[in-house]
Amino acid sequence: MKTISSVSFKKIESKNSLNIIDLRPSHDFKKRNIPSSINIKESVLLKSPSLFLSKDKVYYLICTKGYSSMKVSTTLNSLGYNTISVSGGFNEYIKP
Repeated sequence: MKTISSVSFKKIESKNSLNIIDLRPSHDFKKRNIPSSINIKESVLLKSPSLFLSKDKVYYLICTKGYSSMKVSTTLNSLGYNTISVSGGFNEYIKP
């Protein structure tokens, strides 16, 4: 499983165009999010990853605390996708 710290992610996210998937519930996403991210429910992404992902791109997965993104990333990587989990999740990302 590939992971990146929220600090490192924040640094590269601010300078690059990344494929970011936010796994948090939609009501949390609507309140506050990373502007370039898209919100996809974990179960929907795992049920039909080919609808949302391409095996030749890198995707950064973020959730609330980092646990769900680790689990989803592990599953998707085993299917041949290239995903990286943001450790600490959105809670760590928004810390100053």
